[in-house]
Amino acid sequence: MPAHSFQIINHIITYPRLPDPLHEWYWWESVRLYATIECRGAGGEKLTIYYLRPDNIYPYEANGHPNTYDPSTQQASIFKYAWEYRHDYQMLAGSNPIYAYMETTYPRAMRIYSKFPLLPATTAAVPDVLGWLDAHPMIATNLYWKEPGDIIKQFPVWQPSRRQDLAAAFARAWNYETIPWNDTPPDQTAAHEAAGNPLLNANDAWMIYGAYVGHMLAMEIGGRVPWSILSYPADHLFELFHMINCRPDGYELQTWNIPASPHFTYSFLVSNNIIGPTRQETIRNLLAWCRNYLRHSYDSTLQEIWGYYWPPVQRIIEGTTDTKYPEYGVNHYTAGCSGTTRFLMTIFKVVNIPIQKKSITGHAIPYFMTEDAYLSHGDDPYTTNMKVTHPFLYGPEYPVPVRALDDPINKLLISGSTYNAWFGPTVPEPEKNVGRRSSELDIEYFSDYLLHLYWLDKQANLTPPQGRVFKFLQRDFPASIITDLWPAMETRLFALGGLFSSTPKSTTPPKPPKWPIPPKVDPKLPTPPKPPKPPKPQ
Repeated sequence: MPAHSFQIINHIITYPRLPDPLHEWYWWESVRLYATIECRGAGGEKLTIYYLRPDNIYPYEANGHPNTYDPSTQQASIFKYAWEYRHDYQMLAGSNPIYAYMETTYPRAMRIYSKFPLLPATTAAVPDVLGWLDAHPMIATNLYWKEPGDIIKQFPVWQPSRRQDLAAAFARAWNYETIPWNDTPPDQTAAHEAAGNPLLNANDAWMIYGAYVGHMLAMEIGGRVPWSILSYPADHLFELFHMINCRPDGYELQTWNIPASPHFTYSFLVSNNIIGPTRQETIRNLLAWCRNYLRHSYDSTLQEIWGYYWPPVQRIIEGTTDTKYPEYGVNHYTAGCSGTTRFLMTIFKVVNIPIQKKSITGHAIPYFMTEDAYLSHGDDPYTTNMKVTHPFLYGPEYPVPVRALDDPINKLLISGSTYNAWFGPTVPEPEKNVGRRSSELDIEYFSDYLLHLYWLDKQANLTPPQGRVFKFLQRDFPASIITDLWPAMETRLFALGGLFSSTPKSTTPPKPPKWPIPPKVDPKLPTPPKPPKPPKPQ
């Protein structure tokens, strides 16, 4: 299995020119591109990433996969969807090191990816967290622990040894110390794959609980997030700190998934610029990360994906290979809407944002308590409806698309009143509204998938009621609204540079944007010299 990984040292971005097609391929009429990124390694490696506009037969719909890698020349090509360009550009422009993975056995597994460092340790003076808790009884009374054979007790009456354990965990969190962490603590239940949460022994349960409470208190006392838990009502505090449920046979982990070390998770959030000036912006940033990375698991078992009976959060963030489908390579799999909701709940504990899981006829929905906001489905962030390509601003000084701040993710949350109108106790069939918000945003922003269906309909000369667009949207919208979308979708495709290979309605196509766009040259690379002008004829 010839495979090769290398660190990307520099890159060049090139925008396509009209008219396309740019290349001819063995199974493709023509390739219509949104942009290309050429990545180079220190050892002479070259990887070219082609971003395909929606008016293409997508690679996954074709026979075979177009990704290629030649080990002899260490040159490779990867084909990706246009909506992925903006994320890849931001990743390459960031401060974290970026790597490329190329291989021949499973070409679909080829990718670029980043690695983030753990925050370095410090030696700052540590505040008296025990005194702080004694001075803030509202927080202290929401910390619960149960010793084996004892009853559940609040922090003010904890054993002195546990109080000192918490102070030590706080000190490690305060100075960003990396602590030994078992991301797959042994489960104590007899039926590992039975429904329910992991059941842990006292040592493993305290390792998780003590580390997380110490970290959350360090976030608050150190002012490391722009909001404070001191204003949270009791139910918010309970949801934030409640991680362990004590049972007669052990300690039940309420997160369902296995939390990563809080130091690892916080480093992940900081390195990816997810923590914003407000809770709501932070929530949107993590939802955008989910859109860019998370992939709904297939029909594999949890063991086939993560090698364990529940999803470990660190393995979701770092990515794993589904042993049942190795051809897909390393992905950030999530266990559907319930797994994603639990993932959000666990991640946001690290920055003191409480989330509650709601259930609607077998579907999970996260409730962002401090914002009184919800998703309409746990799967909303990474559904095809959220994957949108915008037209470019024209010129090499604009490396990101126009409307870069106008992201459907920013409008994905729904209010408490909307949640009650869609899923309240008097709603006759609330399951019909699961995922409704992402569908509404699809017809507002035109996802790449929707434009692709439209292009296929046009290629087949189908009328709106006959086409794939109609079938895709008919659950959520009346026929009149779907039909009215067609002219706007055609305008959007032309704005992206799309030209139908079938005969247009008019022989005069719409006026194209200000093409050709000059290529974007990365300042890290030397600018190639201009060719000399030809001599004037005598």
